[in-house]
Amino acid sequence: MNALLSDVDIPPSADTSDNTLEHLRSSLDSITDNMAVIDTNGIIVMVNAAWQQMALTDNPHANRAAHYLDVGSNYFDVASCCDSGDQTGKVARGIRDVLSARIEAFCLSYPCHTSGDQHWFTITVTPVKWEGQRGALLTRTDTTPRHRLHRGYPTAPPGD
Repeated sequence: MNALLSDVDIPPSADTSDNTLEHLRSSLDSITDNMAVIDTNGIIVMVNAAWQQMALTDNPHANRAAHYLDVGSNYFDVASCCDSGDQTGKVARGIRDVLSARIEAFCLSYPCHTSGDQHWFTITVTPVKWEGQRGALLTRTDTTPRHRLHRGYPTAPPGD
């Protein structure tokens, strides 16, 4: 399921700000795509359950989230690691353009290969505002099966 939240405006309220953020977190958790909210500096401030599961899966250390995908990490560092080939810098540039309001939204399919396997993702970036701050909602969808099918690769990595 792909979801797109655009120009989400969470009104500030002294007595309900915790409830508003919990409502947003609960809404994000109901979506199966990996989702994170970042601030204007690219710092991850909120993630959904699917993102947390991805962070656990991406970490070679059992039962610990990959530190670079956790709340408090800078997503621009992650984006620069996964950019490859002709996509170099496009993800980070697209996020910065949304954060600065140069563009309304950004979407890009990109490879993110590891030494053991090839993966493709589509990232959609939309603005989000809360308590007077501007940030961005990152929706990261694993499109590996579609890319493998399109390219005639096996739909699952060897050994699965």
